Amino acid sequence: MAAFKLPKSADSEKAERARAIEAASKRATSVPMETAELSAEVANIISNLREITIPLAAPDLAVALDLAGTAQRAAVENVRANLPSIRDQEFVDGVERRLARAVTSDK
Repeated sequence: MAAFKLPKSADSEKAERARAIEAASKRATSVPMETAELSAEVANIISNLREITIPLAAPDLAVALDLAGTAQRAAVENVRANLPSIRDQEFVDGVERRLARAVTSDK
């Protein structure tokens, strides 16, 4: 991240660097968070298709469901990797709530 390369000699530089790192960490968390939510939605759609799809398509749906689950797990891991670097507890709590909903909505 470019924010980590900002100068940090003076107190004002340290404060600006900390703000930039916080903002970058939030952005780095938001993209995989959206991926986790969307992959849960995709998994739900695929699950609903099982009821109306011909039996010959069952293996394709199984693979698609597995891929959606893999995408979600990867996204969740990325979100969790970024959260410790974020000091804004309200933001972290909101992301944790969204994660909980996304993870339970795919089941």
